[in-house]
Amino acid sequence: MGDITNTPGEMDALARSLEAGAAKLDGMRAAPIANAGESIGMLAQAVGQLAETSAGVSGGLHRTVEDIHAARDEYTRTDHDGANNMPQPPR
Repeated sequence: MGDITNTPGEMDALARSLEAGAAKLDGMRAAPIANAGESIGMLAQAVGQLAETSAGVSGGLHRTVEDIHAARDEYTRTDHDGANNMPQPPR
């Protein structure tokens, strides 16, 4: 494992920032579609693809947040136990 140069507080801040971004993506809904004639099908398809992409990005952000929390928790646990002579985070 390489040296960790972020403090647990910085890791928490990153996780909170990612969680906020994921929450915004999770809250996105398709806009009401006006009668656009023949282009309505293309517009509906584009909106559907955007929704799928947003869901994928949101899922990735949620997994990243979980990974950050897990890394922080593991670092805190092993550092507290003195395992592997892990360095103290910068203060």
